[in-house]
Amino acid sequence: MGWWGMESCSSGGLLEWIRAWSGMCPRASQNRVWSTLFFAMIWTIWEARNELVFKGSRMTIEQATDLIKFQVAWWFKHHGKCSMLPITTMLLNLPESCSEAKVQRKANIGKWIPPIEGAFKFNVDGSSRGNPGSAGIGGVLRDSSGKILGSFSLNVGYQDEITAELLAIHKAVNLCV
Repeated sequence: MGWWGMESCSSGGLLEWIRAWSGMCPRASQNRVWSTLFFAMIWTIWEARNELVFKGSRMTIEQATDLIKFQVAWWFKHHGKCSMLPITTMLLNLPESCSEAKVQRKANIGKWIPPIEGAFKFNVDGSSRGNPGSAGIGGVLRDSSGKILGSFSLNVGYQDEITAELLAIHKAVNLCV
């Protein structure tokens, strides 16, 4: 199971493995993804069995793994609470993309605090869809009364979140010098 970097083997048979499955989830925040993964695996095994029995075609382990990952990502994309993420981002790391901690996090929108009289303030942000992923930066320059003196917004390609933040700071500093 490449998303978690672990393997599972049970000498007690299928029923023991099914009973043990729920206790193997690495983090409590990932229980929904873990449970969905279980059913996607069972469904894929059933599909592979039917392909072999009725069509004589074999599914490789790699094909089955890809199909399982795609089914879980597709389910969360359309039925879960992470529909805002592109499916390609979800496929890279679904456990983190749709963990309960991330899904339940609410936006923390703070109030803008002006700089001291006569000073300027440059608020910047950088973000990415995925980490790394498609990234953008932006910034707004204001005076102490809140008047917008300038702004920028740019696509910065494929970056991680930290690099996007640093690129936003770099752009703001360059605009000020």
